[in-house]
Amino acid sequence: MASGMGVRGTTGRCYGFYHDLLECQHEYQKTLLTEGKDSKPCSDRRQDYFECLHSRKELTRVKAVLLEEAKQAYEAKHGKHAH
Repeated sequence: MASGMGVRGTTGRCYGFYHDLLECQHEYQKTLLTEGKDSKPCSDRRQDYFECLHSRKELTRVKAVLLEEAKQAYEAKHGKHAH
């Protein structure tokens, strides 16, 4: 991943997120050394990178949509208050 190369020899799909995270971490280290600030400014970029890698939020949303579609199809077939 650190090379930026994907499986087919092109830029990896998450490399942009990785690169942004890496730049943020370097800036954070510079700020920490010069100003002594101790904050976590890169957490949003880290979340974006991990979402790109693992798609957990996306899969959760897809699952919710599929469950709602199944619920609506069941209600349309069996009536809204069928148990």
